[in-house]
Amino acid sequence: MVLKKVKKNLKKGVRSASDQKIIENKRKLINKLVKDGKEGKLMIIKTTIKDIMSTDLKTLSPDDNIGYALELFSEYAITGAPVVKKDKVVGLISQTDIIRLMSEKKLFDTQEDKVNINELQKMKIKDFMIKKIFFINQNEKLTDACRLMAEKRIHRLLVQNSKKELVGIITMEDVIMGLSAEFFVESIHEATDRVIESEIDTLLDIIQRREKISVDELVKEMNLKESHIQNLAKILEKRGLIKIEYGIFGSPVLKANK
Repeated sequence: MVLKKVKKNLKKGVRSASDQKIIENKRKLINKLVKDGKEGKLMIIKTTIKDIMSTDLKTLSPDDNIGYALELFSEYAITGAPVVKKDKVVGLISQTDIIRLMSEKKLFDTQEDKVNINELQKMKIKDFMIKKIFFINQNEKLTDACRLMAEKRIHRLLVQNSKKELVGIITMEDVIMGLSAEFFVESIHEATDRVIESEIDTLLDIIQRREKISVDELVKEMNLKESHIQNLAKILEKRGLIKIEYGIFGSPVLKANK
């Protein structure tokens, strides 16, 4: 079953011209945000890395094989993971790195839906992982992640706390999600005519209509991960639009501010 998922993801991972265009557009957006920020054209971004990072980290060992990494990515719907040896981060490997490797080694055939799993299981992660790793503090702002990703032309950053401990990971998709959420919330406060259709728009609409709703209910209604909904909720709470209530039992409840 897992191998079927891997094959499906591999076929999706082979980038078409349109996929490459989407990635390039994201990079251009980040570069523009950095440039505009220097010129003072942007609104103030309040979202921190801690608000939107993924904390449910899955790690790999340098001696794990590439096939296992792909199974891990498929099983947990992630696109990359840090490589750890004796509690120290020694590298990073992503789905993009593996797809590039497989293309160079001619290990898959998308026409016949074949993947050379046996060969993948012989390849050690330590031989193909990225060893130049970039970290960011969890208390830094979203714009700091934008700047670093744009300057280094990378898609993910590992997140540390003040003790230099690994506490999460943030991807380009997380950054774009956070920025679109900020844009939407700012539009509400400014009462402008700008319109943005996004997940945070839908979330706020549901909360305001229901007045209060649990995260568990929202997971089913919006078909999103619990962690993703909580990240969006933190942005709304920081801007004073909702309140998050944590009980002893059950999932958090989101309440509209009146």
